[in-house]
Amino acid sequence: MKMTVESDFDGYSEFVRLEKRLGQTMADSIFLRLWKELSYHAASSPLGCLPKEDFQFFYQRLKLATPTEAEMADLLCSIKLLKDHDEYFFCKPFFMANQDLVIRPSYVSATQILFMNRLKAHCEKIGEKDSNEMPPEYNIVDDVPMHDLERNRVMVLIRILDGIFTVKQRKKSEIGIGLVHDACRAVRRFGPQKMQIILDRICAQKNKMSSRSAEMILSDFDRILAELEPIDGWGVLEKYLSK
Repeated sequence: MKMTVESDFDGYSEFVRLEKRLGQTMADSIFLRLWKELSYHAASSPLGCLPKEDFQFFYQRLKLATPTEAEMADLLCSIKLLKDHDEYFFCKPFFMANQDLVIRPSYVSATQILFMNRLKAHCEKIGEKDSNEMPPEYNIVDDVPMHDLERNRVMVLIRILDGIFTVKQRKKSEIGIGLVHDACRAVRRFGPQKMQIILDRICAQKNKMSSRSAEMILSDFDRILAELEPIDGWGVLEKYLSK
C-alpha cells in the first residue's frame, strides 16, 4: 500500500495557518508526523482518520513542551487540519492526497479481499462490453445522460452485486431499465472509494441481509445502508463528504 507522503507542505492552506501560529520548523514537524500516523492507521481505520484514543501517541512522538495535548488538538481543529468526528479526527488534506486508494477496513478478511478483487476484475471485463451495448433508451437518468465512465461503472456495479449473491451470470436481456437507472443513481451518489466500502460490507454481511439481489439492494439503497451500519469509517466519511 503506497501513500502520498508530502515533503513540501507549503501548498496547503492549513500548513500556512499552522506556520503562522507555531513557525515553519514546528509546522513541518507536525505535518510530517501526522502524515506518518495517518499512513500507519490507514490499514485499519478509514482513510484520513486518526482514532482519538491514538491522538496521544501522535502528540507524544512530537516531543513538544508546548502546546499541551489538548491545546494541540484544539489548534489543529481550529486551523481545519483536523475535523472532530465522534471517535475520530478526520484530516481532509491527507484524504484528498490519497483518495484514489481504497482502504479495506478491518472486517474484510483476506479471503474476501481475494474474492472481491477477482470478482471486480471479471466484472470490469464484461462491464465495458455491457455498457457499449446498452440500449439508447436506458441512457437518460433523471433527465441527465450518462457519460461513458458512468455507463461502465453502472454495469460493473450490477455485475458485482450479482456475483456477491450468486454464481449465475445475468444475461444482458435480464438487465432492465429500472435496474440500470437505480444503479446509475448509486454511482452518481457515491465515488469509487465509498462504493467499495459499501460493496465490501455487503459481501461481509450477505448471509444476514434481508435483500439478496441487485434489484432489491439498488431500489432501496438508503435502507440497505442503514442495515449495514455500523461500518468502519462509513459514518465518518458520510458525515464529512455529504456537506
